[in-house]
Amino acid sequence: MNWLFYALAGAVAASSVALLGKKGLEGVPPTMATAVRAIVMAVFLSVVVAIQGNWPLIRTVRGGALTLIGLSGLAGALSWLFMYKALSLAPVSRVMPI
Repeated sequence: MNWLFYALAGAVAASSVALLGKKGLEGVPPTMATAVRAIVMAVFLSVVVAIQGNWPLIRTVRGGALTLIGLSGLAGALSWLFMYKALSLAPVSRVMPI
């Protein structure tokens, strides 16, 4: 049942990203908004990893996994660049169902 809680929490958080992002895009270039979002995410997640004491584990991640995680990050960055551009051009109600 834990997975369901996390899945629902993730869905709520993801929907908040689009709604807050759309409002934040007023007068801000989509690329700049995406960069600020990424910086906030990096700082926040770094603090979480530090609190959990997981930073030393980075040395145990094998190269192939790190490459795939890096590529996943690149794909995520591209998806949000495109999403923020779409949100700057259209209402959330039209962009998010896609």
